[in-house]
Amino acid sequence: MSTERENIKDVLGIRSTATPCWRSGRTFGLAAFLIIAVLVGYAFLISGNTSQKVQHKTDIVTRGGLTITVTATGTVEPTN
Repeated sequence: MSTERENIKDVLGIRSTATPCWRSGRTFGLAAFLIIAVLVGYAFLISGNTSQKVQHKTDIVTRGGLTITVTATGTVEPTN
């Protein structure tokens, strides 16, 4: 009976042992995609325009009046 099963498996092309997940094509494709994504991300990060430095403008804090300018189209109504 076992030889009959083996013959049927041969005809149907069924493997008797499962392929390890690390040898499957899907795992290889996923690993290749992740490696490429990491490399593209790294290249994007290091290719930034580093010639322009960030400059911050600071000033001394003083007490005084606060002026607010509102620009809008239509009717301006208070919210509170």
